[in-house]
Amino acid sequence: MEVVLASAILAIIGGAVSAVMMVACRAIPSGSGGSASAIDLSEVTAQMSLELSLATSFLATDAFYVTFIGPDVDGDGIGDEIVYAFNSVEGTLLRQVAGEYFVWIDGLDDCEFTFVTGTEEVLGQERTVVRSVGFRAQPSDGAEIRGAFFCAAFPEAP
Repeated sequence: MEVVLASAILAIIGGAVSAVMMVACRAIPSGSGGSASAIDLSEVTAQMSLELSLATSFLATDAFYVTFIGPDVDGDGIGDEIVYAFNSVEGTLLRQVAGEYFVWIDGLDDCEFTFVTGTEEVLGQERTVVRSVGFRAQPSDGAEIRGAFFCAAFPEAP
């Protein structure tokens, strides 16, 4: 009787372990790139959201690039110049921080930045400020990703 009960318990445990392993294997992105592109783009979008929300000034804005002073990345206590730029020839999104650049993500068919500006009175003077930055990216093997990042400090527009 004990042997039958122990065998039944082991069968249940073995079935549970198999089910967990099958679910875990399906959660890993495939090597084909479809899921990986979406994951990479969502990470890029999250990083942009953080850095753009902490921007203190914008140096240049265009449909294919944005340059701004963002958070201190290199630890010197001063905000760093950050650039996001789309290279349409190579299909890459570049990121430059404190003078060093690298390919942030590749395999993009299209990428675009948009800006919402407004007017604020700062120290008695009216200034044009950037209220938010929009981002749209179309990977060659996946669905389009969009983001809108609000600038908490309302930095000056170029």
